[in-house]
Amino acid sequence: MMRSIRSYSLVTGLVARRTCAVFAAAWALSPFSLAVCPPPLFQGSSPATQAVPEQDQREVTILEPGKPLESRIARGKKYGYKFELSQRQYAAVAIDCQGAAAIIRLLDTAGTEIDRSFVSAQSVNRRIEIVAETTGRYGVELENKSGPVPTETCTILLSEPRPASEKDHQLQQARTLAFKAEILSGAGKYPEALESAQKALELRQRELGPEDALVGNSLFTLGNVYLATADLPEAEAVYQRALKIQVKTTGPASDSIFKTLNNLGAVYAQKGEPDKAKLSLQRALEAGEKVFGAEAPALANSLVNLANVYDDEADYGKAITYYERAMAIAEKTFGPDYPGLATIVANLAGVYSEKGDYQKAESLGQRAVSILERTSGPEDRRLGVPLENLADAYRLEGAIDKAEPLYKRALKIFEKTQGPEHPLVADALTNLADIDHDRHDFATAEALYRRALAIREKKLGAGHPDVALSFDHLGTLFRDRGDFDRAEDFYRKALAIREKALGPEHPDVVNTLTNLSTLQMAGPRARASRCGQHSHQLIDPSNGDGQLRGSGRVPVAGHRYQRAQRRSESPCRLGAAEAGLSETVVTPAESSDHAECESCA
Repeated sequence: MMRSIRSYSLVTGLVARRTCAVFAAAWALSPFSLAVCPPPLFQGSSPATQAVPEQDQREVTILEPGKPLESRIARGKKYGYKFELSQRQYAAVAIDCQGAAAIIRLLDTAGTEIDRSFVSAQSVNRRIEIVAETTGRYGVELENKSGPVPTETCTILLSEPRPASEKDHQLQQARTLAFKAEILSGAGKYPEALESAQKALELRQRELGPEDALVGNSLFTLGNVYLATADLPEAEAVYQRALKIQVKTTGPASDSIFKTLNNLGAVYAQKGEPDKAKLSLQRALEAGEKVFGAEAPALANSLVNLANVYDDEADYGKAITYYERAMAIAEKTFGPDYPGLATIVANLAGVYSEKGDYQKAESLGQRAVSILERTSGPEDRRLGVPLENLADAYRLEGAIDKAEPLYKRALKIFEKTQGPEHPLVADALTNLADIDHDRHDFATAEALYRRALAIREKKLGAGHPDVALSFDHLGTLFRDRGDFDRAEDFYRKALAIREKALGPEHPDVVNTLTNLSTLQMAGPRARASRCGQHSHQLIDPSNGDGQLRGSGRVPVAGHRYQRAQRRSESPCRLGAAEAGLSETVVTPAESSDHAECESCA
């Protein structure tokens, strides 16, 4: 079953289609830094350090240029620091939190956030640069995001302000555009985000050269926008270029390489290239384990993505193993009510639906929806996937009236947050079309299937497995209408795509062969009733099961055939052994029989 699922990073990050957890911005994901940091200003000998006791989060401390400041920050609290700059002055603030995880926000004179970064145990030093637009007091805010340690110490050093050069001004503009792109992308405003990301990249390339680390950061941001809009060829190209720069500037294993490999794996998964996806994601996981340790929160992103790929290949055992490891990390780090955990739980619910354990799937789906509704509200953009996966469990159990409103609610969320032509919208449309199909409202179902097909062909390409999924659904629709010629045409289109993209042994290929086999058993029977005198030529009377003469096909098991006829499993992906159809073949004899009946129809 090609599930319409979607996953977020563990800390409210940008998402990618299907089950891909994607790194978007350094502060929005996990304790990792997007930027490559130069040597800290306070490295080596320095002036005497001023110690500041743990302060109340409402207090503000004044930074003095050239004088390091030590500040104890408590978990979950925010701390403010101010410094004076004149218009067109340049300054840098270097921050070392000695292993603490903290968000760093840069504020303008009005207190508006204009840049953001992150420090962690693995990337302890961060340098924030600014060129003042106006004279006044600027600010830095630290928010302690550490786990079990209640209090950490950060050292903060403001450089001596100096007149900004033209290059400083250009790089300041690039920083502003890059930050704007990440914020807009996180809000789902992708056209505006794309424009800002491209301008930031152009400025950095012009001022720093094509292989600077900051150019790699801009490419990563741009790739995220392409991925979010399902522009997969562009996303792949941009991530590949970013990866080359990162390997050159940071070495073979770093937080930036980890994030880029993860997102590149997400691209390959969406393109229907599972081998490339697994290779990239395994590389990401290995890099992450080296840099952060085996239980770091961000590893859950790659674990989720690997689980998705194995799930798509119907390797449910590995999928469950990776999902459960990701869940354990999320629960240990953030607690049982963390919103990001809901997505992993929802993905796991989808696996159990595919396995046929609908009771388990329903329980997990309800938990995922409950977490998000309770913590983020009933219209949170992340609710779409849990709603769909819970609806899947209901529908596969036969509770269509429970499933339909959840699918409609998910569709509304996807259209609002992703736009009307996103592949997630196609997934939701397909689910609703399935329900109309089940009710024999064939006209409505066809319109929804065709809209989903158009989206998938446009956004994913004509050879993508999801396009095959649309053809498969349309084939079943026309089969149930009795239009066997058109049904077979759609099935064969689906089969051609799936065999090329997934290989001849993939369960989806088996599923399409099963549909063709079912069609060619049902089709001649139906035609025979109209053809009259030709019926004895189409059905071998010696075969009590009604097997087609000369087909060489193993009969479909009765219960499986009946369930397929009811279409309760039509969107499900079945393993060959599970379906009992591993020896199913479609032979030329069936095609000739079909043509023979066609002549008298």
